[in-house]
Amino acid sequence: MLQVDHVVPKSVAIQLGVSIETYNDMVNCVLACSTCNTFDNRYTYAAEIAGDITIDTFLELRDAIFLDRKQRIPQIHARERAFFESRPWELASK
Repeated sequence: MLQVDHVVPKSVAIQLGVSIETYNDMVNCVLACSTCNTFDNRYTYAAEIAGDITIDTFLELRDAIFLDRKQRIPQIHARERAFFESRPWELASK
């Protein structure tokens, strides 16, 4: 199942004063499987941008966040896979 995900999270956009039009624009949206989208649902990014947010600075931020999350998602997948392969529910029933 696919979901639309915002690359720059709403919380980060609000913190930086990004307009809702920019935040919700398709330039900030990607398709993600629902599992990947929820894996990194509490993602935060320490963004410090001096001055007003222009479309160029917003796109630079978006690209930096995309690369950061692209590296994080496989690590989260591996952690989840290891958990399910360890089958802890079988140990609990013994």
